[in-house]
Amino acid sequence: MMTMKHIASTRGFKCIFHQKTFNSTPLPVIRSSSSKTSANNQSASTIKSFNPSSETLTSKNIPPPKAPQKKKTKHGNNFKPLAVYLYNLYYTQLHFNRLIFIVQHNNLNVQEQIILRRELKQKGAVLTVTRGSILGAVVRQSILYRNLLPLVVGPTCMIGSNVTDEENPRLVADIFNIINKNKKLILVGGKMDRSLLNLEGFQNVTKLPGLKHLQSELIGLLNSPGSKVVELLNNNPQNLVFTLDTHRNNLGTQNSGE
Repeated sequence: MMTMKHIASTRGFKCIFHQKTFNSTPLPVIRSSSSKTSANNQSASTIKSFNPSSETLTSKNIPPPKAPQKKKTKHGNNFKPLAVYLYNLYYTQLHFNRLIFIVQHNNLNVQEQIILRRELKQKGAVLTVTRGSILGAVVRQSILYRNLLPLVVGPTCMIGSNVTDEENPRLVADIFNIINKNKKLILVGGKMDRSLLNLEGFQNVTKLPGLKHLQSELIGLLNSPGSKVVELLNNNPQNLVFTLDTHRNNLGTQNSGE
């Protein structure tokens, strides 16, 4: 019996398969197709051409790019598939959710996580319990959100949502209240659209009125000068007529006195 080594490459990982021959008849060997290789090359070109400053990160029409990452660990080993999966998951959630809460948790058990996920799902948000080392690597390599790195300390989870203000004007306040009523959760910061917020920033956002209310107030302010002009134009003829009548009455009184 003779053993031969074959190396196949799928999705960036090198896998070694042993081909065993028995009586000069080779057994089947798993091989990587050329279509996967071309797809990998195409995704690699997409990573290089993606520019966060020119693309709209919150657009649903743009597919999430592959997260830029190192090919080897500091010891020269390949990353484990689970670590690569979590890295890309955290990268996508951080960059493609318009709203992210970074929360420290104190040993949430399974039942508490189920209840919390159910409450957040009703508001259009998703809870992700993260690995601090992998999330720290994502934030560290991010151009837009690297200043969030000091927040990734201890047991951390992310609460993300892509619900717009038109769909739920009270989204930030709703999620903020869910976090506050849970004693095992501590909000440390996050981001809204492309703006980084700390705890005080989220508190200020919860006090703001909805977008539609602000738009109506702005329209009212813009229309107020025009309405005042119309009011003055309508009032001036009436005042002029009143003044002329008063002057005529005064003249009539003087003539009668003479």
